[in-house]
Amino acid sequence: MAAAAKDIVTRRAVAGTIKLTVLAGKASPETPVSPALGPYRLNMMAFCKDFNARTQKYKPDTPMAVKITAYMDRSFEFTFKSPSCRGTSRKQLGLTKGAHVRGT
Repeated sequence: MAAAAKDIVTRRAVAGTIKLTVLAGKASPETPVSPALGPYRLNMMAFCKDFNARTQKYKPDTPMAVKITAYMDRSFEFTFKSPSCRGTSRKQLGLTKGAHVRGT
């Protein structure tokens, strides 16, 4: 019971949750980062530097799904998922689109 009360006291107020797809190692304060983070007045350069540092181990230009939690005090936390199997397979095979005929 005491642990639950302590958790409630230390919980920060969430301003919003943002979902983006950003290329690994290529985050910059341009689209799509700037329009998404701007309304929450988050530090875009801090996000870009941290994201690029954490995605160095992935191949450049790999699309990464990012979930950013923005807090009322203008701080943020983010998590990203590893690249999707579909996107990775498509890139390795050199395909730009899926099948032209449905069901093949």
